[in-house]
Amino acid sequence: MSRNDIILTAGCIVALPSIFILALVIAFCDTPNDETIKLSISGAVSENKMKLDAEGEPFKGGVMPNSKLFEAKNDSIVVYRAYDASKPWTKHGRWWSFERPSGNKKSYRIKNAICPTWNSIDRIVKCNIKPEADFIVGYTQSAKCDDDVIYKSQKILQVYIPNTKGDLDVINCVDLGEWK
Repeated sequence: MSRNDIILTAGCIVALPSIFILALVIAFCDTPNDETIKLSISGAVSENKMKLDAEGEPFKGGVMPNSKLFEAKNDSIVVYRAYDASKPWTKHGRWWSFERPSGNKKSYRIKNAICPTWNSIDRIVKCNIKPEADFIVGYTQSAKCDDDVIYKSQKILQVYIPNTKGDLDVINCVDLGEWK
């Protein structure tokens, strides 16, 4: 593991400069037995407007204020997105996951605080984050939907990638088809 590697678990987001720090992560994180995801990144970069865009106020969605801003070191970081097939322009939206969406859509919607009016989550795309692209990783913020349904904050990691029109920060995308 190099000085710039990072480990993500359901309980914490930690840069790991040494094996000693890994021992501390295991000792203090609340989920030492959870599967971890090792990302090849260059480390946290300075905070900017992107972090403010990603972090939502309670009941407005986004990620919670303890999110971290990163820059991709290469194109090895795989992300997944459930999107609305009736709105093809949402295929390369801003909200992604390190894990492929699976199982029950209602459960996924609750865990990721996705209001039905925001996204029908009926198709899945898999992409790689473009080298040198900035991205945010944080826990799911609560959301209040138009129908007054409230989704609580969750310790589910979400990935915010700005993906502005004409300047995508994802590459090598493959549409994985309909999510049934």
